[in-house]
Amino acid sequence: MEFDASNRETYNIGSHDNLSLLDVASLVAEKYNVKVEFVDWPEAALKIESGDTIFDGVKLNQLIGYNYKMSLENWVDNI
Repeated sequence: MEFDASNRETYNIGSHDNLSLLDVASLVAEKYNVKVEFVDWPEAALKIESGDTIFDGVKLNQLIGYNYKMSLENWVDNI
């Protein structure tokens, strides 16, 4: 990014919806009339799993002042 304040920083790219990974998967699955399938994690993946995944872009939004134009649900509907 072209902001000095962003040097050596990590940012999530999210939305104002604050959805979980299951929420996002369910939106896409509903759009394409499929089911979200739960499968057991492979043992190697369990060792590095961090827990909850939240798409939270607050830190980035505070830096760049972006205003969302639509919700993720509306965006998926318009695909």
